[in-house]
Formats: sequence, structure tokens, C-alpha cells
Amino acid sequence: SPPVLVQISTSDFTILEVPRKNQKLSSHIRRLLTDDSIVKVFCDNFSHKDKKSLGLETNGDFSKPPIVDLESICNIVTGINAKVPRGLSNIVSLCFPELNVRIKKPNQSSKRFKNIGRFAMIEQGKAKPLGGLNDLSAEEQQYAALDSWCTLQAYARLREMMPDTGISIT
Repeated sequence: SPPVLVQISTSDFTILEVPRKNQKLSSHIRRLLTDDSIVKVFCDNFSHKDKKSLGLETNGDFSKPPIVDLESICNIVTGINAKVPRGLSNIVSLCFPELNVRIKKPNQSSKRFKNIGRFAMIEQGKAKPLGGLNDLSAEEQQYAALDSWCTLQAYARLREMMPDTGISIT
């Protein structure tokens, strides 16, 4: 199924795009996804659901460009092949220990969890797709942008932490 929301960050800005009613991504996003000179960074656990929803290859080595996954890179950096996904909050905590903060998701009764549930319902076809960004509150848009930006920052830090394995992730 198509993505509910596409989040893209650079060092300067973040773009949020809701697929059109015909479930198509804009030509700009499609071009970006097919350009191998642009690194696409995911934190997509082992299901590759986000990559699949964007029509990207899901078989391969996601520790090096053009498609990288923070979970794969963490396996190399830590030397531990995780059997359970670490998730973005754990990866950010691993990447930035100097912050001396443990990033956690709110408990299940929180508004944030209900919003995540809303996205899952849309993905499963049990709820109406978003008509556009206006269907998201300012807080939901901010959360989505921050999620994307944190993924980019964690990737940058993991690149610095990468052991000398001969694998380039730049």
C-alpha cells in the first residue's frame, strides 16, 4: 500500500508530502527516489514496510547508499546483529550519549499513540486516507518533521561512529 505520509529531511529543511488521492507521489519525490546519487535513509525495522510502500528494493545491503537503514548500520557499529528492531528512539540515544537523556515513546494511552494508530488504520485501509497536510494538526506535522530530522541526525552520527570495516556509508 502507498505511504500515508512521506517525510524528507536535509540539513536545511524538511518536506512532508501526503500522496495524492490517486495514491501517487509527486514527480519530484519519484525523481528523488530513483536518483542513486541521493542517499535515502530509513529507520524501517526488519519489515521494510516504508521502503516497500515507496516501491524501493527491499533485498540488499542497507548499510551503504543509495538506500540505508539505521538498523543495519547499528548492527555494524555495535557489532551486535539485533534480533529485535532497536527503533529510532533507541538509536538516537545510542548515537548521542552526551545528551545524557533517554528518549522514550509516551505510554499507550497518549494522544501520540492514538495518532500513530490512526496512521496504521489508514495503511490497513480501515480509515480514510489523508486528503493533504491540512488533515494533520500542527503538532502531528511537527512530530513527523522531527522524526525525519532525527533520522538524518542519527545517520550523520553513525557515519562518524562507523568502524574501519572498509564499508563506506557516505
